[in-house]
Amino acid sequence: AFVRLWGFLLPEDYIALLDETNGFELHGWRFYGTRPRMIVLEQNLLVLAENPSEGVLASVEGESENFLGLRYESFEHEVRELPGNFLDAFRECARI
Repeated sequence: AFVRLWGFLLPEDYIALLDETNGFELHGWRFYGTRPRMIVLEQNLLVLAENPSEGVLASVEGESENFLGLRYESFEHEVRELPGNFLDAFRECARI
């Protein structure tokens, strides 16, 4: 239902994580679970996790493809493309 509601394709491991938890905090990062928020920039970003002092880990939506990948965007405008696997992307952002 969550995936249909948002109309976003999401990494399979993210969806599997929702079976275990619907949110957590780790190393200053907050995983939003089924309560993500949308940011509209040059592309739509569905924020999956956020560190209030650093930036966001988001799923990127494309015009022709639903899921383009995961991206880190700092609040100081640093942008990094991340692995398509949510847990690997989260580890990279949280440096764990």
